Amino acid sequence: MKRFWCRSGVALAMLLALATGAHAETLIRIGTVAPEGSRFTKDLRAMTAEIERLSGHQVVFKWYTGARLGGEKSMAETLMAPDGKLEAVAFSGIGLPYLVPEMKVWIYPGLLQGYEEVDYLESRYKDEFVKYFDRSGLVMLSWAEAGFNYVHSDRKFDTFDDLKKQRVWLWLDDEHTLAAAKAMNLTTDATSLGDLQVWLQQKKIGVWIYPPLAVIAFGLQKYSRYMIDMPVTFLVGAVVIRKDVFEKLPEDAQRAIRAVSDKWSIRLTRSWRDESGRSIEAMKKQGTVVVHWSDAEKQKFFYAAAAQRGRIARAWGLEPLMRRFADDLDVLRQARQQAQAKP
Repeated sequence: MKRFWCRSGVALAMLLALATGAHAETLIRIGTVAPEGSRFTKDLRAMTAEIERLSGHQVVFKWYTGARLGGEKSMAETLMAPDGKLEAVAFSGIGLPYLVPEMKVWIYPGLLQGYEEVDYLESRYKDEFVKYFDRSGLVMLSWAEAGFNYVHSDRKFDTFDDLKKQRVWLWLDDEHTLAAAKAMNLTTDATSLGDLQVWLQQKKIGVWIYPPLAVIAFGLQKYSRYMIDMPVTFLVGAVVIRKDVFEKLPEDAQRAIRAVSDKWSIRLTRSWRDESGRSIEAMKKQGTVVVHWSDAEKQKFFYAAAAQRGRIARAWGLEPLMRRFADDLDVLRQARQQAQAKP
């Protein structure tokens, strides 16, 4: 499977032979909203530990996990501030658009409906997005998706019309999905990520959108009595470092970072997709009921989102890019339908 920014493993093998004599140490402060001890942070810490080792400890990472430095919007601002407290961040697709506006298309509701489609677009657009990150003053180290978001609730409902009658929680930082939801006539409640659990405990909200892997990571499974088996949005993600910081590093340290990050881009995707599947099974064992929506009901949601896609993309200044994404996905889906129709 072709992955985002995948380079030859030969470079990594060569780095094993690097001498690790005395070098000046560069501290990279890196943040994430992911909680300590979760699958997310375990894998990310392992990745940066390998970078430290292969760079001869020319680069050392200091992690700020669990949103200790704020939500993703706040960390995006801190990252790019000249006197900020961060040089790198592991972002989800919620924070990335504040730095790379083109990333908004990845998280538009209903656009991506399965991992085959995700992989297809990644393989077609990798070079283009490298340039977007570079233009924004960032080096994209690893693609680190959190998976698809699903609707969780404390009551069962079976149709899109029923969903439109609910008040749906969304992360306050997710301004782009909030705008799309409003255009689709969905009623939303928004809080910080930290307040989600408080609101669930206090029963202020009963319907919320979250990826299964994060449900387990944040200990929210007991609040998911029902989960609809329809992907609502795709939560893309990436580990990024400021370009000016990266370019000041010794060349062998830069090579170590790129080689390890490329390897871990593949590993993170595989690990987190597998873990997402295990998370759903774990939720089911703890009482979550997966509610099957008919294809007709799912299409109502997808069509409602598609009907607003052009207008929202124009407001974002991304209509040509969104149209190309949608057109490419139509080609893929038509080819899939034709293959399935063959006897």
